[in-house]
Amino acid sequence: MTDRHRPGSAALRRFLAPGELGAIRGQRLPLAAVLRARVELRTLDIRLLLGQAQEVDAAAGRLAGSFDADVAPALVGDCWGLQIEASLMRSDYPAMERLSRQCIDLHRRAGDRSGEASRLNGLGVALEDTGRKEQALELYRQALALFRALGDQGGIGNSLVNVATVLGGLGQDAEAERAFREAIRILGSCGNKGTQAFAYSNYSVLLCRQRRWDEAIAALARSRQIAERIGDRYGLAFSLANGAGILARRGSWGEAERAWRQAIALRRGIGERLYLSLDCLNLAALLQQQGLFAESAGLLHDAIALGRAVGEQWIATRGLLSLAEASGLQGDHAGMRRQLDEAVQADGDAAQVVWYQLLRAECALAQDRGDEAAAAIDGLAPRYGAMRPEHQCELHQLRARSAARRGAAAGTVDGDYGQALAIARGNGDPYLEAVALYHQGAWQRRSGAPWSATLDRAERLFSELGAGHWLEKVRALKDPARQERSPTTIG
Repeated sequence: MTDRHRPGSAALRRFLAPGELGAIRGQRLPLAAVLRARVELRTLDIRLLLGQAQEVDAAAGRLAGSFDADVAPALVGDCWGLQIEASLMRSDYPAMERLSRQCIDLHRRAGDRSGEASRLNGLGVALEDTGRKEQALELYRQALALFRALGDQGGIGNSLVNVATVLGGLGQDAEAERAFREAIRILGSCGNKGTQAFAYSNYSVLLCRQRRWDEAIAALARSRQIAERIGDRYGLAFSLANGAGILARRGSWGEAERAWRQAIALRRGIGERLYLSLDCLNLAALLQQQGLFAESAGLLHDAIALGRAVGEQWIATRGLLSLAEASGLQGDHAGMRRQLDEAVQADGDAAQVVWYQLLRAECALAQDRGDEAAAAIDGLAPRYGAMRPEHQCELHQLRARSAARRGAAAGTVDGDYGQALAIARGNGDPYLEAVALYHQGAWQRRSGAPWSATLDRAERLFSELGAGHWLEKVRALKDPARQERSPTTIG
């Protein structure tokens, strides 16, 4: 045996965790078993990168069980750490939270501040992904402080990405952007490419929300390039899904559909469920806008089942609301009402409560229940300032349609349609604009006002988007003979 392989040599010190060499010298740990375990952990780490989450979870659990946590805390902690990452990929948040808390306790007992900081980040992810963002932010900041004290650049970068992501979700955009930029710089300098790709991907979401499209697309391109180069399927799925969202917002529906399908295929292969359910919801919405209702419904039922399986009822609620919306678009307002009755019994976030009320108003208008529609519309007024732009746009359309049904003055109706169009255009969303134009054109046609320019613009936008269902509705509205043959016109 050469000198560089003897216990205590520099090479072995780099391979073993702090404290393991002393345990080996004291004969509390067998050298051969520790070396085999370390080699297996590296192999499992590679397998995890390839998306073999279930297999890695099982193997790491067996490996952890073969050592005493008090004698080999770093080794057992690394095994649990792999299980935490595998649990994240499979959206098993109860397991992730339990293992993270075990690891934090283990590392604290062993005085391992680096391990403690890493697991604080892991616990934060479990809390963040289950809606406990403020608690997660506090844990991320604790981890960041520990890593800064240790001078661990990779740990600092990882923690900054987590901090930035939550801050962005809480609307603190300026602070979030500073953290993202610092994280990307640090991760690039220390060679942590996987986390840097994730940082670029999450940063693109912030840029997209600010409608800084070119910067968002550039960040996503960089993220995808890195993830593809290092073979990170998990990170690549995030890049594809985030990119699909930007492409859909900008009206590039074909490219968005391809990216979401690729992301869904990757997530199915990995066994990840939470973000798979979200991708299914998003692709279903895109297909629904194109009138591809059968395939959309299949994806929505998948998303509902996945949401319930991972304990995220709000995902199931969103799926139910999408099904109700699809029924309305197809003219089945009795079915729409039944689905809304099912959805109201489920949990949902504030945006879903608004969406539910908007769909209730839509259904009531379609069934000539004007008083019920007006009550639902008026009930949304106090929530207006906190609404998403697309919901504000839809509310103005519903107000206009309700006012028109009641015989309100043309200025009142036009005022709300004007507000809806301003929001859609300001948000850079051609689909929202086209739908608002369709409803405005329908009212103009019924009221005897000039309508052809409005419907021509709607037709052009729907044609560019590839929204065949809506395109047919516009053409049916423009051609009275054709309209008689169209059972789904609801203008």
